[in-house]
Formats: sequence, structure tokens, C-alpha cells
Amino acid sequence: MVCNPAFLMNYIYENFSGAFELVWVSDWPETCGRPAGITVVGKGSFLYYFYFIRTKFFITNDYFDENLIKKKGQIIVCTWHGGGAYKKIGTKALLKTGEKILNSKKSYGRFSFFLSSCQKCTDTFPALLGLSGAEMLNIGSLGNDRFFEGHRKRQERVRKFYNLRKGCRIVLYAPSFWRAESLQESKGAMLETLAGLVCALEKKTGDVWICLVRRHYLDEAGKRKTGRERTEKKGTGNNRTGYEKTDETYQQILNGNLYYEIQDLLLASDVLITDVSSVMWDAMLLYKPVFLLSDRVREYEKKDRGFIVPPEKWPFFFVDRIEEIPEILAEMDREEYILRIKKHLEYMGSFEKGNACGEFMRRVVWEFSGE
Repeated sequence: MVCNPAFLMNYIYENFSGAFELVWVSDWPETCGRPAGITVVGKGSFLYYFYFIRTKFFITNDYFDENLIKKKGQIIVCTWHGGGAYKKIGTKALLKTGEKILNSKKSYGRFSFFLSSCQKCTDTFPALLGLSGAEMLNIGSLGNDRFFEGHRKRQERVRKFYNLRKGCRIVLYAPSFWRAESLQESKGAMLETLAGLVCALEKKTGDVWICLVRRHYLDEAGKRKTGRERTEKKGTGNNRTGYEKTDETYQQILNGNLYYEIQDLLLASDVLITDVSSVMWDAMLLYKPVFLLSDRVREYEKKDRGFIVPPEKWPFFFVDRIEEIPEILAEMDREEYILRIKKHLEYMGSFEKGNACGEFMRRVVWEFSGE
């Protein structure tokens, strides 16, 4: 169970056990753990529709299933699946046809609430997605609440999962699903580049490093079958790379898709490398050094949707080549970088305070439970 709805379900399960009937919907129900008190059903199955008819609160991280008919008094909530307001979406996404735009507006138009991570999101998303009937909840991302809690246990969980020695440092490479096909074609070259980066970081810092490669689930390499149960089964062997090449060349590159939740990987990592993924927003909340691949950002702006907030406004490090990262890390002024992030969060109007789950319960669940 992953993404914002899972964080909310865990919060309810841990704090209000027995107060609600909890049902989790998954494309891969066989991969999900089944703790007592949570029912797991397959999307599109008979039980999926059966429970939807009975449910008071239906929560999703994206669109509302067109096959479902919203009943009177039902509360439909979109938690969204990324923070910030960087890539254009909805009617401004150039890949959408007229028919898809119409279906998108029909889907998003039925939401009761939409969770917002920042003021830029609140100002732009309603028109872009067609959120005609939704109230914007300015409470931050549910999954990012844990960034404001103690980190040690989650960091240790990641390190134990990957059998990392004490003092080993982590660079997380997490590209977006965009250009997944071309990225697949150059997978070998990228792995070689990342292996070189690890070696360069070790020489520069004198520390031991590994690289976790976390691909988007829409990328074929990233379709790691979401769910803790399968994660734990596949994460017990010695070979955690998940790639065909497992010789010594890539021993320091591990498969980040084996671990079920990226928020924990961010907590454990020292550096993030990405392109246009909204994971940069999450890492920024932890003041982690974030490196963006300039060529992919430029190409995305030119050939795809473009951006709501232009890259010139982002506080991250842009690199033309991954090989530049060790030198930048060695020379970076951390206090200046933190100040840069704080200014950007102020510019974006961040709502992230670490209490999103609690606010959701107060403003949605408890407010409408008696209806």
C-alpha cells in the first residue's frame, strides 16, 4: 500500500482502530499485506463495486473512476500524488486530446475535496483539472507528514533492508516516468554513469557510497508490483540490483523499487538525482541536495507539457552531466542552500506542516461522518 491514500489509511488504522471499516483497492491485490481490520479488493472486481456502493468516503490519489456513480451524500476526495506545482497538468497537458480533456473534467468535476500542498497548487489546479465542485484543502501532502517526525527508525529500516554497512551514504536516482522508453534503451549507459558517480563520490568524500535506482511505476523497469508483501519477499536475497548485469561493475547500484515507500528512501538518502519528477518537492522538505538533469528539463519544457512554475524559480542544482555532482557537493554552501529552499517554499506558499492526516480527519471525516 503506497502513496497518500495509504498514509491516511495507516493513520486511521493506528489511531482509530475499529472506528471505521477500511477497504483498500489495488491493481495488484495479491501483493498487499492484509492486516486485521483492512479489506483488500482488486480494482474492477465485484467487491470493488460492492464496497463502493456502501462507502461514505472514497479516497483516490488521481482521477475518479468513470465507471462509478457518485451517490448523494458520498464524499469523494483526491489526495493527489505529488507535491508542488511544477509540471502543467489537465487542460494544459499537450498530450491530451479533446476527448480526454472532456473525460478529465468529468472525472475531476465530481470531487468533493482536493488536497493541496501549496498555494501555487490551490491557485492553478482547479482550472487546469476542472475541479468545479471541489473544495481545496490547504493542508499539505499526507505522505510528507513523516518528514516532520523522528527519522532514525525509518532510516535504519532502509539500511537494514539493503544490508548497508554503518556509515554508508546513499545517492537516490529517481527519474520520472516521462521518456521511460528512451531511458530503457540507455539503461546500460546510465548504470555505467551511476557506477562512475559512486566511485567519484567515494574518492571525493572518503566515505562508502551506494546508489539506489528508483524508477517510476509506469516505467517497465519500475513496475515492481506495489505492495509491502512482495517487496519484503524480493528484498531478502543477496542480489538486490534487479538488473540482468550483476557482476562487480554494478555491485554498488541497488534496486530502489524493491523497497515499498519512496518517502523512507528520501529520509535515508544523502542526495537525490531526478529530472522533472515531483519527488524533488518531497526531498526539498528535508533540505536534501537535489540535482536535476538539465537536458531532460529543457526537453520536457520544449517537447512536452511545460511548467506552471518555470525552472528558473526552482532552488535545485542543475547539471548537464552527472559527473559534475561530486564537485558541486564538495563546494556547496549548505546554509545558503537551506536559505534558498526556505525562500522557494515561501514563494510557493507551502502548506506542509506535518499535520495533514490529522487535519484531514478533522475537516473531512469527522465533519461529515454524521450525515
